[in-house]
Amino acid sequence: MRILSVYRISVAIVVLSILGTDVSYAQMDRWPYRPASPNAEADSTVGLFGGAPAFGPANILDGGQVIEGTLSPDSYYVGPGDGFLITVWGKRNEHFQSYVTPEGKLLIPQISEIMVGGLTIEELRGRLTEEINKYFLDVRVDATLIQLRQFQVYILGEVARPGGYPARAVDRVSQLVDRSGGLLPDGSARAIEILRDGAISSYADLIRFNVDGDLDHNPFLRDGDVVLVRHRSEEISIDGSVRVPGPFEFRAGDSAGTLVRLSRGFQPDALVSEVELVRFNVDQFTTSSTILDLSDTTSSDWRTPLRADDRIFVRSKPEWHRRRSVTIEGEVKYPGIYSIEKDSTKLTQVISLAGGFTDEASLLESYVVRSDTTELEDPEFERLKLTDPSDMTPTEYSYFKMKSRSLSGVMVVDFLRLFRGQDQSEDITLRNGDLIFVTQNRETVLVTGQVAVPGAMTFNPTFGVEDYIERSGGYGWNARKGKTRVIRAKTGEWIWANEVDSLGPGDTIWVPDKPYRDWWSIFSEGLATTGQVVTIFLVVDTLRRR
Repeated sequence: MRILSVYRISVAIVVLSILGTDVSYAQMDRWPYRPASPNAEADSTVGLFGGAPAFGPANILDGGQVIEGTLSPDSYYVGPGDGFLITVWGKRNEHFQSYVTPEGKLLIPQISEIMVGGLTIEELRGRLTEEINKYFLDVRVDATLIQLRQFQVYILGEVARPGGYPARAVDRVSQLVDRSGGLLPDGSARAIEILRDGAISSYADLIRFNVDGDLDHNPFLRDGDVVLVRHRSEEISIDGSVRVPGPFEFRAGDSAGTLVRLSRGFQPDALVSEVELVRFNVDQFTTSSTILDLSDTTSSDWRTPLRADDRIFVRSKPEWHRRRSVTIEGEVKYPGIYSIEKDSTKLTQVISLAGGFTDEASLLESYVVRSDTTELEDPEFERLKLTDPSDMTPTEYSYFKMKSRSLSGVMVVDFLRLFRGQDQSEDITLRNGDLIFVTQNRETVLVTGQVAVPGAMTFNPTFGVEDYIERSGGYGWNARKGKTRVIRAKTGEWIWANEVDSLGPGDTIWVPDKPYRDWWSIFSEGLATTGQVVTIFLVVDTLRRR
């Protein structure tokens, strides 16, 4: 009994000595962290978990691993090939590296293999803490991702180069599409299927990703993924006052707001309160339309579900920010483009804005051209332009000459009466696109045709037509004096010289020449005609006598 008591006391002393020490240290001393090595105490590079050396900065994520930002521990899924720096904190600090095996396990030396494949980083940390705390108390465990795994994924279907490609867990579907040469013209960009374990796990919508920048439409790739790009089949379209009108691939669940976002939104002039949705009826031949109010993005109209072949039309607000302007060219101080107001801006106002006329301006020859009248087509004139003058009737030829000489679109404005005589009846209201031409004062009269010395002469307000012809050396030997014409500089009108009371600067005096006549041919033709007449007379007279 005495021997038994002594034994019990010895055991109690040993137990008390153990309890008097730190429990974690007691547990660590009892667990074989280090391999049996006589130099283990002296080797400072040997760690508790199997002798893994400490990591330096160069070991963490090599330069070839490009990531788009900070990885989220809740969204990155662990897989074979991922490398981790595992750190244990407590009375003694230890760290070691471990890689996920092809079976999805993470080896904790001399403790166990932990299945981590498919876990997020946050879940992996919890699993490690749970397993290590089975053996040690008062320790904290952390796992830091230091090496991204590489695996193979397949992309098939409507891409330029289908097949298998290497990828990392930070790669997204769009990057795989780029590596495969991009989508074919008929490839679906909005319903790219991501197959995982033989079933569709998610979809990629690269159009929505490109428009909205929402990464949910461009998911990460994972081990064993097969990306399938199918043929695009159904469409919806939007036209009118949107930034990118046209057809878009249809995807189930699209709404009116989705289509507006795909088109990059409305133009500033869009009439968003009266957007028309046109849809085929059940018979697939007739259509029906619905007016949507898309002015409020929270309204139910914005969430109107669409069907394949639906069309949306966005009209523009009438006269919204319409720019109206006229152009002034020629002899004004500041030629150029000037803004006008509808139905209110006058000619005198724009001339004033342009700084007024220069000293070289010719008010007599200045004019205004209205653009909307120049665009009017004259079918008769177009026909006559293709007709030889010899085939025209006298009326047609006169009309053709008149149209050829006239300047299309010229407004009837007398600049002299308006700006010199202050006649406000000539102050026309300008319209968008009007062209104002202020010509240079030529101060000459041109004499051309059959005169001795044709050319320009200084304008003299006291001279008449005959005065200018006399100064030009008189009529030429072949002049057809009775057909002399005056061509007005302002209007292009042709006037008989004997009807002109006075000339103006820039007018032209034209003296035509006499037409060539072959008198022998005329005599021969007249003689032949006379003979024919005499013959007919004789025949008629003979028949009458009988």
